[in-house]
Amino acid sequence: MMLTAGKLDSSNMRKALLNTVQHGSGSAALKVEYDYHLQNFNQKGALQQNLMHLKRINLRDSIQKLLYPYLPERLRGSSYFPTIFYIPYGSEEATGMGGLVIHDISLSLKADRYRPGLIAAHEAFHSVVSLAFQQNLRQDIDYNSIEFSFFYFLQNVSEEGMADLIDKKILSQKGSPLQQDVFDLMHDENKLARQFIVALDQFLLKASNRKTPFSDFKSYSDLAERFGKNGGHIPGRFMANAIKDSKELSAHIKQVEDPVSFFEAYHRAVRTDKSKPNFSQKSMSFLKEFRNKFQKTQKVLN
Repeated sequence: MMLTAGKLDSSNMRKALLNTVQHGSGSAALKVEYDYHLQNFNQKGALQQNLMHLKRINLRDSIQKLLYPYLPERLRGSSYFPTIFYIPYGSEEATGMGGLVIHDISLSLKADRYRPGLIAAHEAFHSVVSLAFQQNLRQDIDYNSIEFSFFYFLQNVSEEGMADLIDKKILSQKGSPLQQDVFDLMHDENKLARQFIVALDQFLLKASNRKTPFSDFKSYSDLAERFGKNGGHIPGRFMANAIKDSKELSAHIKQVEDPVSFFEAYHRAVRTDKSKPNFSQKSMSFLKEFRNKFQKTQKVLN
């Protein structure tokens, strides 16, 4: 079974609290860590019951029902499905990468009671798609180049946008224990997403006419700060919702590991919608050529 979660050890919780107190005098960051460990200690019984409940139910089935509508058939096999670890993460977060998902136990106590497997499904999307993305990369890439950093930024925008289709609408509904957290994440999102799309289009237009289009950037963080926010959630979520509201979602899902496909789907989705910013045809042509430097193939596989 992919779910891995051991019995909670109160002595380890006490040690974590004591260590934080001893070394955290005057530190705001360690005060947050202390509050986290104290919360876990005070609700250790509920945490343990929740983990036992997750082991009893068919959690894998719950995750697949949420995840698989956003994956093509070829990525739905057991070889892609990640191992999911429920642990005291240090904060109420979860993350997914090739082959595994790490899910905080206190976040699970909130989210999995509301909808079992919801956040795990979001992170499982990252796990599956990031692995497929890596497998479709050419072998002769300079992974340290700023050009690849830009391609990887496009991938993060695509992944975050698509993964948010799984959980954000459900988590923003009335009764959700994380409703306010989602609203906080989305603060000024519509405005910021539009600004980032316009800025990215302007850059791509200039890039198409320059021999060294990325000379103004030194690192991935330069690109991420210039054209996005929250690791690509903005503008990714805005773009993904526009794709879903159109008839373009299924076309992108067929090649979901291809980030340029995501931008192509958005471009088609809003080309007749004057209320949303779009990319110029010249920008899209640049992206299609740029993709060939990194991916083995753009063949659509069902």
